[in-house]
Amino acid sequence: MKMTITLNYFRNWFRKEKPNYYSYVGLESLYDFLIEIGEKEFDPVSIWSDFTEYENIEEFWKERDEDEYPDIESIGERTTLIKVGNKGFIIKAF
Repeated sequence: MKMTITLNYFRNWFRKEKPNYYSYVGLESLYDFLIEIGEKEFDPVSIWSDFTEYENIEEFWKERDEDEYPDIESIGERTTLIKVGNKGFIIKAF
């Protein structure tokens, strides 16, 4: 039996199970990205283990070296980067 995952289902699952892990807009951006790359399986544990959202680059620099990643473009050269709003972004773990 297959189930089609809609944006609302995707958002609701994460809002219930991981309420503070992704923003509302971040969930839509991540969903759109997964659909765009043809992801066929909804594996929420894999998704939240592989993708992290940052409100801005300053938050990212708390975990990574600012000299090595001085801007968002340098992060995007290293890993998958999904823009969220004006300053936010989601990256795939690397």
